[in-house]
Amino acid sequence: MNITHKQIVDYMKGLHDNNTSTKSFYRFNISEIQGSIRSNIDYPCIALESPEGDFSGSRSNNSLDNKLFAFSILDKPVQGDYSDEDIKLDNCERIGKKFLSRMRYDSRIQNSLVFNLFHLSDTQYHKVGPIFTDRLYGYRFEIKLSNSKIDMLIDPEDWTDLDSRCP
Repeated sequence: MNITHKQIVDYMKGLHDNNTSTKSFYRFNISEIQGSIRSNIDYPCIALESPEGDFSGSRSNNSLDNKLFAFSILDKPVQGDYSDEDIKLDNCERIGKKFLSRMRYDSRIQNSLVFNLFHLSDTQYHKVGPIFTDRLYGYRFEIKLSNSKIDMLIDPEDWTDLDSRCP
């Protein structure tokens, strides 16, 4: 199954919608990190980055499309209050792990987007902050959905010099 950008966004938005710990969801581009965050965000929030991919593990007769994406759980501590920063960092890490727990649960459900693709051992996380001009802090979780089989056959309708479907 070829997992699309929209499917990942919809899946993560669904997790946010059903989670009681995050107050806002938004998708952002890494270039936004230099400016201020959007004004309608409540904290703690989940910020999703667009997926990337690789074809590691593919063979000449078996194509695999691994999706790599990240989400951050962010909060806004009182500036200069290190105790508040520590509390909010601990909470962001805890919330992120709730999302990972749900993804691991979903990876065992046959109709789930992440069925047999999400493995906790392929996940990394690290502290972020201060980011944006709003001085947000939190944790960024890097996810790999491994070994999604895809069709890499050539469709002759896409090429003027081919007349049959090619492997």
